[in-house]
Amino acid sequence: MDHEKTFHLDWLWRALAVLSFGFISYILLVLAWVLAAVQYGVIIIRGEKNQPLSNLMQHLNAYLSQILGYLGGDTKATDLPFPFSDLPTKSEADNDQSQG
Repeated sequence: MDHEKTFHLDWLWRALAVLSFGFISYILLVLAWVLAAVQYGVIIIRGEKNQPLSNLMQHLNAYLSQILGYLGGDTKATDLPFPFSDLPTKSEADNDQSQG
């Protein structure tokens, strides 16, 4: 009986985490669209991209990749994305994309 109770509790926590990180990924995707529009405006006005903004978008991409990996079941249920683990770096996102 304890195993069944633990299974249901684990399932409940996983479902709550998926819903929460799904919502967070939606907010981050909207933010990515806004940052892309700003970057596009900067390119039109200055003729070149804004490097700090580009770096921010690369980190945002790495974090979204971490969340989507969790939502897709690529990680164990206990391997929660940031802030429950380290914030991924740009190079980690590049490695994930090259392997897939």
